[in-house]
Amino acid sequence: MKNLMLATDLTSQSDRAFERAIKLTAMMKTKLHILHVCPSYSYADQKSRFSSLKPECRGYCQKSPERFRYWTAEGTAYSCLTQEAAALKPDLIAIGARGSAGGFTIDKLGGTAQSILTNPPCDVLVAKSI
Repeated sequence: MKNLMLATDLTSQSDRAFERAIKLTAMMKTKLHILHVCPSYSYADQKSRFSSLKPECRGYCQKSPERFRYWTAEGTAYSCLTQEAAALKPDLIAIGARGSAGGFTIDKLGGTAQSILTNPPCDVLVAKSI
């Protein structure tokens, strides 16, 4: 495995996916690409978006830029995720089971998780919220 992509909305619902992605990155000595998708109405400047990352994530990106990459995309989560995945060609995508809209139940995934699992561009790890 060379490239792992983490799709995040920077909410607590994506914390478990972040933790799993960091562990896999360390175990497999792979590169982690962290994609933060912002809806058009909340798209701010790059500096403020980077500062909203969890401190440990900022630390990884700053200490090891060759292994950790953070970037943002503007639009809907599914369309941005599939577009960025097509360009990056990751071996695995890690996402939270549900975004900021609510909690996880076994029979109801969030819309982005459902869409990605319906036609995945690669293997997908869906992490339940903590």
